[in-house]
Amino acid sequence: MLQIDGGGRRDPDEGYSHLRFYGSIGYDGSYDLCQMNHYANRAVDEYLMKMVRGSGATAIRGLEHWKMCECNEVELNGMVRWQGALAAEVRHIQKSCNLNALIAGAVQSRAELLQQRLAADTELRELREKMIVRAGARFDNSIGLA
Repeated sequence: MLQIDGGGRRDPDEGYSHLRFYGSIGYDGSYDLCQMNHYANRAVDEYLMKMVRGSGATAIRGLEHWKMCECNEVELNGMVRWQGALAAEVRHIQKSCNLNALIAGAVQSRAELLQQRLAADTELRELREKMIVRAGARFDNSIGLA
């Protein structure tokens, strides 16, 4: 499979050489055509939901994994220019497809599931508190659409 970077260049070794899993990123390409950001952590509760539902690398999830992935030292604002248009399009799709009630129900259901798990699992509650302290104000604790 041909692999192309964000500037349209063929990746020289076709192994995504510019990516380092959980390591330094030494990207020497460009983002002339596109840029995709992937954020392992959004909110504390979203991270906990990943643990609860068992998705991803569940064996390594926990405080150490959280600390390793919580690398938000650099603020990137390049996508802000599309924020308004994207939000408008999402609202349009949600309204035209009658998705608002379904989304609200899903968000409520996820929040209830997490609250049930937190009530039943002391370790999970303690982990949540440690994560909130570590995250500070940088992550909200809300359940979203992830």
